[in-house]
Amino acid sequence: AGIEERADDRPTGFERAWMEEFASGLKPYQRAVLGCLLHGLTWREAGTALGCTSANIAYHVRQIRREYAAYSHSGAPAARSAP
Repeated sequence: AGIEERADDRPTGFERAWMEEFASGLKPYQRAVLGCLLHGLTWREAGTALGCTSANIAYHVRQIRREYAAYSHSGAPAARSAP
């Protein structure tokens, strides 16, 4: 069966739990960057909000992506399908 489309973009309970688990393994500043981006801020806006440059945000996004790759390959719940 295919993936069902939802009427909105709000995460399900499973997705929310997975995001919280992943984010809990990030450094505090990485969580702040991720939070800004999840709230729809651009890299420049996130930099302004956090008192740094967009280049610094780009660096942290690369680090978050590396953490995500390691997390998803570790057999974490996100790497498996929801029941």
